[in-house]
Amino acid sequence: METQYSLLDIIRILTRNLSGHEEKLHGDIGLGSLSPGKIRCLDFIAQMKNPTPTELAAALNITKPSVTAMLDKLAAEGFIRKVRSDEDARSLHVHLTDKGENVAELHDGIHEDLADHFTANLNPDETIELIRLLNKVIRTF
Repeated sequence: METQYSLLDIIRILTRNLSGHEEKLHGDIGLGSLSPGKIRCLDFIAQMKNPTPTELAAALNITKPSVTAMLDKLAAEGFIRKVRSDEDARSLHVHLTDKGENVAELHDGIHEDLADHFTANLNPDETIELIRLLNKVIRTF
């Protein structure tokens, strides 16, 4: 007989297991040296396609000075480069280097692995329903 969990139990289980799974995969593929914040920043840069620091700060929901400090570290480590805007020389855009793109792709692969894990025991209709319900949930964030 399958155990039925409450929503709170499910959230606890998912949080614990997703964090552990992602941390293990980070170590397995060599991302362990990058902090979760830096990886999240690289993910946003990849998704946003060369944002400005101000746009990135808004997306990450952190202050512009915090983003600037993180970008300086990522640039020094060779993951990003800052490029002056062709349209406004006062404005900078953040670009991933090949090294940064590699990290973003590897991390995206972790998310693909997690998605496969979520749907491994679901049929196609259940997968569609899960996606529909989770879309309703994330609208509240």
